[in-house]
Amino acid sequence: MRFIGAKNFMVAHRGAVDWIVVHATQGAEKPQQAIATANRFAGIGEPAPIASAHYIVDPTTVIQCVLETDVAWHCKGANRRGIGIEHCGMSEQTPEQWADDGSEAELRQSAVLAAAMCRRWGIPPVKLSPSDIVHGQRGIAGHMDFTEAFKTPGGHMDPGASFPWQHYIELVVAAIDTLTPAPIQAAAAPVAVASADDSDLVTTCDDPNDVCVEAVFDPEHAT
Repeated sequence: MRFIGAKNFMVAHRGAVDWIVVHATQGAEKPQQAIATANRFAGIGEPAPIASAHYIVDPTTVIQCVLETDVAWHCKGANRRGIGIEHCGMSEQTPEQWADDGSEAELRQSAVLAAAMCRRWGIPPVKLSPSDIVHGQRGIAGHMDFTEAFKTPGGHMDPGASFPWQHYIELVVAAIDTLTPAPIQAAAAPVAVASADDSDLVTTCDDPNDVCVEAVFDPEHAT
């Protein structure tokens, strides 16, 4: 897996992770697009956005941008406890578009990635509702679920209403079954979450081209 380091993130040396946060980049879903988006996070060719994610996935490529033990700036309220996976594509995609060959390839790559995280961090391979998040449950959810859970003003609504959650979770579970047994990171006890972490300030995506990414700013650790 190729690593293209994001410019903006927080070194954290985390010992526990509770959530896998699924995103859509609001850009093109095509081969090698993950590299273009990772280059933007890194500030290659243009100023880096005050945003980052741990991984970016397209139909043919997976790029890591931030170590899992560090904090990426991808979702208000979930940054400190989550790992963010950006999927090249649009949150407005229809069920049919999520089922096309490109999306299926992307989802399968993402599911293998998420399965390894579930094994590594002891995260249950289950889809969380906003209520589950508020009550401190651990698992997998979309950025939109955190927006609803924390009532985030102007929060993002990706990966969209038509994201195929049942299929995705099934792919993650199937991928876990193929992994070689390994020690699992100790699971943290559920901790109720009343609101989003105030150090995560969601802004807006201001790049109209096809490598647009979500802008999420952590003022405590901005460079």
